[in-house]
Amino acid sequence: MIDLMDLAEKGKVPDTAIRAGIRKLLRDRRKLESEATHEDQLESLYRFIDMMKDSPIAVATQTANKQHYEVPSGLFQTFMGPHLKYSCGYWPTPETTLAASEEAMLELTCRRAGLEDGMDILELGCGWGSLSLWMAGRYPNANITAVSNSRSQKEFIDARGMNNLEVITSDMNEFQAARRFDRVISVEMFEHMRNWPELLRRINGWLKPDGKRIWTYREAMVPEAMPKSLLVVGSGAIGIEFASFFNSLGSDVTVVEGLDRVLPVIREVVRSLDPDLAIAAMEPFAARLDQALFKIRLKTLLATLFATL
Repeated sequence: MIDLMDLAEKGKVPDTAIRAGIRKLLRDRRKLESEATHEDQLESLYRFIDMMKDSPIAVATQTANKQHYEVPSGLFQTFMGPHLKYSCGYWPTPETTLAASEEAMLELTCRRAGLEDGMDILELGCGWGSLSLWMAGRYPNANITAVSNSRSQKEFIDARGMNNLEVITSDMNEFQAARRFDRVISVEMFEHMRNWPELLRRINGWLKPDGKRIWTYREAMVPEAMPKSLLVVGSGAIGIEFASFFNSLGSDVTVVEGLDRVLPVIREVVRSLDPDLAIAAMEPFAARLDQALFKIRLKTLLATLFATL
């Protein structure tokens, strides 16, 4: 039997055929999703979330190494920028070069993370060291620990001879930090992880009490501090996912939903997921919210409003 995927990986399938195959898979997936009812989609979503929670932190880690992480660095140097940035760059102008886009994104990441010289910094999923080496060079008094599951990546970074940078080779399922950090930074690693609540629980223990939680892009997924209580306004599927996530980390969560047609569905989903989450209709809370908005700082996470109470 012919293995088309194997042939494609060996470069024996034309690009036009590969693109056509990808488009067909996308059409099939969109058709499958569009034919389902809203309730079926929610049920499917939360089955997926349950599967993630019941999984290891990461799966198929050795397969990923075999495919591309243990490949010699010389291969990546043929088509990547000088920093070997294995994640997105930033092009502020159309004239920006690949090298300049790497530097612009590295500078922006450090600025958004609020890094300062002298900090203890942990980077999870450091790749070929673009960010770790950048931080080590610009913050000479900082102590930086970088984690990768690739021996060849560690060898590449170690060869740069940065005295304030330690690279640890470890599967994220097994990694345990030996000390606490001021910042934990992860750029485009979480999409490779499976059990986010467990990994975040561990990271919470690796941060100093006043540590800042940094994920990918400027606190897009978490507030500046883990709240004791949380109000999610306008829940929907995304809101409930965040509510369940924060509740699993110990926050006391209340979900407010104002649409009558959504509330019963959300109520059943939350009950099946987490009985500790409280749900209330918007109307009884309206007056209280009008007053509270002037007393508490709100953060917008995607389309959901979170307030630290």
